[in-house]
Amino acid sequence: MNYLTKSSFLAMLYILLMTIAFTRNIGNLIIDTKVQFSVSLFWILVSISKILINNINGIIPKSRHCFLFLLIFLLPHIIFHCYSIILMLFGVINWKFFNLNTTAYIPILMSISALFLFKKKAFSLTVYAIIISWLLSVFSSIYVWGPDVVKGAIIQAYFYDEAWQLGYGINHLEFHDISLSIGYIFIYLMFRKSFSVSDKIIFAFLILIGFISLKKIVLLGILAVLFYYLFLKIFLRKIKFQFIIFSGYIIILVCIAFVFDLYITKLFYVFIDEFNINTMNRTVFYKMITDLSEFSVFFEGLGRNTVAILFQKELYWDQFDLSKIGAVHCDILKMYVENGFFLFLFWLWFKIIFITKIFKEKFNINASIIYFLSILYTFILYFTDNTEVYFTCNVLFILLVTHYVNYGTVQKINCGIK
Repeated sequence: MNYLTKSSFLAMLYILLMTIAFTRNIGNLIIDTKVQFSVSLFWILVSISKILINNINGIIPKSRHCFLFLLIFLLPHIIFHCYSIILMLFGVINWKFFNLNTTAYIPILMSISALFLFKKKAFSLTVYAIIISWLLSVFSSIYVWGPDVVKGAIIQAYFYDEAWQLGYGINHLEFHDISLSIGYIFIYLMFRKSFSVSDKIIFAFLILIGFISLKKIVLLGILAVLFYYLFLKIFLRKIKFQFIIFSGYIIILVCIAFVFDLYITKLFYVFIDEFNINTMNRTVFYKMITDLSEFSVFFEGLGRNTVAILFQKELYWDQFDLSKIGAVHCDILKMYVENGFFLFLFWLWFKIIFITKIFKEKFNINASIIYFLSILYTFILYFTDNTEVYFTCNVLFILLVTHYVNYGTVQKINCGIK
């Protein structure tokens, strides 16, 4: 078997296995997240094996930038995890909330492994897998529940949020993780120098997925990214980065103000009630969590991933099975409640400001712009969903920003890939 055949086989295997990993349900069959982790672990082990084989053969790639990617993306999660364990050791948090934090670690390790193995094809191969996963989920849903599921999805997306009251049941085509991830594909296409045939196919599916799911927060995020980028272009090059950092601190202030309001002023709830906005019960979830915590500089947090565990095992609501909710549907609030006041500030600063500066200093301003646009979209999602632990979103986010550093319109650097 020659190199090209091996490479093609590995790429096809990647698409196949990642299609399975990205698929959460086939018709009425729910696929456990353990499948995602098993597939990810396989590719992590493959990449480790390749590194070991290279070392045995005397091939030592320059992997300092891959190490940098691993460090900056893993570090805050490791800090949060260790902090939670320390609180448990001192009896501040019950040991029943201990967890391995795999929802944070696995997507990062998986993404860097894909980048190492498939080079500049990693992002596009991943997108192909997402598209196939979406098609599989859609057609299996139509097969099980009939073509009316498409009609019901469109009615819920464009005309009536409570379409189930019209007899359509739940929206079987609302695949949260995949629907939210299309914003990263949009950013990827934004920075393409020219559109290939495959890019046009990807764009067509982007429109189709967006049309059927119509996640309003996705549309808002894409528009925000687009308008911010167009606005950024009017600045002189030497001012662009200063404006990005200024914008980053504005985002941080907005996040802090939002959390403060949920606890103290509660104007958010007044606004929601005044305009009769359907939040899909998010306000109920927010109040459940804020009732278990407090807004204070002395608040130490409830521990990493505790919010999800509370929804799955501890909290009760007679209107709905909270174990199906997943978490509080607001990652901004969740990160404050889990990590406490000071680590919440650290998380905001590290993710928005520090990494943006690292991309500027280690690579160039284009790399920092792409990272910041990606993080802008990510934080918009954070306000209304559980995106921080969504596998597809995290994999695409990391592959997007690392792809353009290595192979896109920004300066090419060696990432340990031959």
